[in-house]
Amino acid sequence: MAGKVIRVLPMRKFDYSSDLPASKSQTFMVADRIDVSQFKEVVLCCRLHSWGSGQSSHKIQFDLLFDGHTDEDPTLIFQKASGASSITFTQGINLPGTMDTIVAYSYNGIPNFITVKVTLIQGTPAGAYSTTVSADIILRD
Repeated sequence: MAGKVIRVLPMRKFDYSSDLPASKSQTFMVADRIDVSQFKEVVLCCRLHSWGSGQSSHKIQFDLLFDGHTDEDPTLIFQKASGASSITFTQGINLPGTMDTIVAYSYNGIPNFITVKVTLIQGTPAGAYSTTVSADIILRD
């Protein structure tokens, strides 16, 4: 089975002070408009490298979104969650060395593009927060 691997998030440390209030989140688009039109299967592979100091309820979530970008209206963002659309790592539950994957198949209606977002979720009570993660997209014919 031929395919392709795209590193959408090289190993990166997200380091936050208590500027993010309790139970609030911050979202980053780490990759968008990834052309998957030539493939039948899309796999998001996420790795948890380390947790820093912080509360045990901190989370980091990866979302795989279908992206319906069109040149006819490039200012609008057309995105929809895929079938199995997110992976969440929680401090105190998931240990460093954890890997998780989600798969989207062509019969689920994969459009021509996908987007990957990362959301950092502050625990309760708010406090210092850091985690190191990485992610790949694996495309299969």
